[in-house]
Amino acid sequence: MKKIILPTIAVSFIFSLIFLSYNSSYANSKVDHPVISEVQVIGSSANDEFVELYNPTEFDIDISGWKLRKISSSGTESPLVASLSGTIKSYGFFLIVHPDVSANYQYDNLYSSDSYAISNNNAVILEDNASMEIDKIGWGSVPTPGYETLAIIGPGSGESLERKASNTSTLASMTNEESFKGNSYDSNNNYNDFILRNIPEPQNSSSPIEEPEKEVSPTETSSEEPTATPTEIPTQTPYPTFTPTPTEEPTITPVNTPTPTFEPTQTPIPTESLPTEEPTTTPTEIPEITATPTPIASTAKYEFPFIGLTCGYTSRVVRFGFIIFRVPIFSCTKF
Repeated sequence: MKKIILPTIAVSFIFSLIFLSYNSSYANSKVDHPVISEVQVIGSSANDEFVELYNPTEFDIDISGWKLRKISSSGTESPLVASLSGTIKSYGFFLIVHPDVSANYQYDNLYSSDSYAISNNNAVILEDNASMEIDKIGWGSVPTPGYETLAIIGPGSGESLERKASNTSTLASMTNEESFKGNSYDSNNNYNDFILRNIPEPQNSSSPIEEPEKEVSPTETSSEEPTATPTEIPTQTPYPTFTPTPTEEPTITPVNTPTPTFEPTQTPIPTESLPTEEPTTTPTEIPEITATPTPIASTAKYEFPFIGLTCGYTSRVVRFGFIIFRVPIFSCTKF
């Protein structure tokens, strides 16, 4: 990839533009005076209208003798309140309403006449007691000088125009996370500084104060070192100490051990009494026993006519030493 090297002067010029643009936006959005914070043109009736002021500074501001004026669609300027009276609290609100609907609001000031009113394609101007223009808002097709830079779209019946809390405010954020951040964003461009609300929210001097988030300029430095907030280390829950339950050792039942039988110690035969030579044993010859058979006479005869035989039974006695056997002998003859 081919690198593009910008000259030092060009780089410095670009960064200067970014710096000036940022600081210009910052300076314009950092408000040091009361502002018109919300306007309703037509509510439940033609004269159901109000103008709300907000003090985005750290000090209460007395607005006695200040004026509220309007510019019509034809460019004609006329009063709404000839002389205001009262004080706007720091980060507080101030509500001005038409006399015809005074019973519907908790107001701080009324229009100077019930014939004074605002309508479509108009503008409202806030002036101090020296008739110096402090703030203004123009909507629809109001002619110059009825707006700052660019007019915002006109509200419909039951709608209002509300100043943003920050540069990035939206209808969703202004009714949720930025609903208590005040209405302090002012870049001197009505189209960028306001949003269209479908549900108006008029606030007065009795309403809770709403402190905006403080912006810090990139060139602004603090002489004091920031105090480091110590990070709280969470207390660690100790693990429970495990105490082992002593295990009972089993009682060993002794096994009956047989009583050893001691063999008597043999008395050794004295060596002197033993013969030095073993005697020679002369074997005794066992006489051979000769069996002498003793004849025994026949004791019985049996005839078997169907086969023509006569059989007789005899026995002999045979001796083998001291043992005597009787051996049977059968004999048969024909008749």
